[in-house]
Amino acid sequence: MARIRKLPDDVIQRIAAGEILLRPVNAVKELIENSVDAGATEIFVLISEGGLKGLQVSDNGHGIAEEDLALLCQRHATSKLHALEDLESINTFGFRGEALASMSAVGRITVLTNTDQQESLGFRAFYSQNRLQGRVERHSRSVGTTIIIDDLFYAFPERRKLFLSRAGEEYRRVFDLVCKCAVSFHSKVGFTLRRGDKNVPDVQTNASMSIKDILLNIHGSELAENHCVWEKKGHVLKCRDDSEIPVSLFLVHSNAQYRRKEASVTIFINGRLVEWTNLVRNVRAIYSKVILSGWEPWVSINLTLPPQRLDVNISPTKHSVTVLDDDEVMAWLMGVLENSLTNSIQARQLQVSSPRVPFEYTVFPTVNSTQKEAPYKRVYSDYRATTIDQFFSSPKSSTSLELMTHNVRSSPVKKFQKTAVRLFSDEEENSNLIQLQSPTAALVATIPKNDLPIQVPPWELVSFRKLRDLLLSEKSAEVSMVIKKHSMVGVDREGKRTFIQYETNLLMTDTVAFAMHLFYSTLIHEVGRLRRAHLTSPMSVYELIMNAFSCQKVNPPEAVSKEKIALEICELMAAKRNILADYFSVEFSEDGKTLLAVPWMIDEPAIPRKDLLGVFLFRLAVEVDWDSEEEQLIMDAICREIAVIYSQLPYEAQDNGEYIKNRLYPALKASRYGFPSKLAQNGSILLVTNMHELYKKVDRC
Repeated sequence: MARIRKLPDDVIQRIAAGEILLRPVNAVKELIENSVDAGATEIFVLISEGGLKGLQVSDNGHGIAEEDLALLCQRHATSKLHALEDLESINTFGFRGEALASMSAVGRITVLTNTDQQESLGFRAFYSQNRLQGRVERHSRSVGTTIIIDDLFYAFPERRKLFLSRAGEEYRRVFDLVCKCAVSFHSKVGFTLRRGDKNVPDVQTNASMSIKDILLNIHGSELAENHCVWEKKGHVLKCRDDSEIPVSLFLVHSNAQYRRKEASVTIFINGRLVEWTNLVRNVRAIYSKVILSGWEPWVSINLTLPPQRLDVNISPTKHSVTVLDDDEVMAWLMGVLENSLTNSIQARQLQVSSPRVPFEYTVFPTVNSTQKEAPYKRVYSDYRATTIDQFFSSPKSSTSLELMTHNVRSSPVKKFQKTAVRLFSDEEENSNLIQLQSPTAALVATIPKNDLPIQVPPWELVSFRKLRDLLLSEKSAEVSMVIKKHSMVGVDREGKRTFIQYETNLLMTDTVAFAMHLFYSTLIHEVGRLRRAHLTSPMSVYELIMNAFSCQKVNPPEAVSKEKIALEICELMAAKRNILADYFSVEFSEDGKTLLAVPWMIDEPAIPRKDLLGVFLFRLAVEVDWDSEEEQLIMDAICREIAVIYSQLPYEAQDNGEYIKNRLYPALKASRYGFPSKLAQNGSILLVTNMHELYKKVDRC
């Protein structure tokens, strides 16, 4: 007969881990909740192979004290619960002290943290099997915490094998979680989610963004244009026993015009993502009265109740809670939802038809979707059919583009201040071009092998955080929607103007202006994570600059020899090579005399022409105020110089047309960073005609 015996600690830990961490998304949820508990306003999530190969969550919260690191991954060690009475009014997400212990039992954990605002060095610690491995080390880290989990479920080979076989599905679960959190914490926390094998994040929100911009960023224009918001703080709900419950609600839901095939009902109670089956059933029942059969609602409910009215200690994964007086709370919620939905329907019925304005500086006529579609309302969707290119003759020479200018700042190379710079190319200078038989013929693009770098995410650097916030404040939802939803029509013969269609409107866009903003915003958001395009034939910095001088693309002062200028620029590149390589993927040899790599800016790399690389290096020396004490000015200037040179078309005119249609504008369309209203103000996007007006003119003929 088998005797009863106590299980070993390692077996207990793995059993507990199996209950709490059912899949990678559970680990992400626990870490996000820890970050919110720590007062974070920005959370960065990086996922590799569905979270199995690597998983990283970074925040800018208050961090972990050095003396607490020894207890961090031990079971039932927590800073959020001290006595039994605390369970009755728990205000934090975590309280058991089991999440990190479970993670260290089934994965290898690295923790970077810092609690001192005045200190640039924090601490790094490694954990496995609930134990601190080795000693706590000093490591570079701004205030906040980064937790990296490698080889998740290595102790459960069968589970790991199963999840690895469907890594895409696991990533979609993480994506869904982050999207729900971004909406729920919209005014408190910004979220960034990126896959380890991509440069561009799939989710990018900020606490200063409106709920409409967040929905546009995550779910697209259809939900952004067909949603309702209802917010109530401090409402007093009366119960059957005459007791009163103070409740607050932030409700975002789709209206009756929104079409979705799968229901999405997200419920947060006191900031905790929970499941409430009866509530979901009632929500769908309300929508079934106003939407067509086969379509489902999208609803996000963020409910705040007194902690004493909740029992959160009923599930190991904390996905379920018990709500006291749940019938009264549910009835009130359903009444609010039904009233909001009814009001949105009535408002739409009373709405007077008026012109649609995709962006505030150009007025487009209304398209009435209830009428039978007329020929002029058919949206042009495939540029490979008949394009505007066919109506232009072939160019006789290469393109001629002026460099977008901005103020020349002071520089340590004082002799070169306010130097005139111009870009041009013609038949006599074709020898200065890098002749590319294919987009990758002149370079070999390499991706860093480490998908989960331990360095501080770029948004944690104050300078880039401010630059990113400035971009977000200038973002126009209307202009961004036009670019996101456009169809390609064609390119003029010089490549300066690109024609696109949005709904029934034909628009003309400034190719260089939009490319400039695309590359600049990519640099600001992806600094430190850009892939590098390593040149198969490294180029001499000295020769590139001298070539720019000989082509008269830059005009240095006559009082200083060109050779001396070129040598001083080589010295400057050698002195700044680390920051240029680590932050911007512009790589030089140790002596600064050889250019080894440039950033890979879009999915298929297209490096600047050889004759423009010399101009870029010269401007990098004279336009950037390297002596400035303001880091933000330096970083902004570097990003602008890289963006300026990449916005110039890399090929000859005929090849540029294909580059614009097949690579540049698809990258614009896929960009998650949006576009500013100034592009509409300065004429970078103009209305050429409306298909309705054009059709009437053709019909008269």
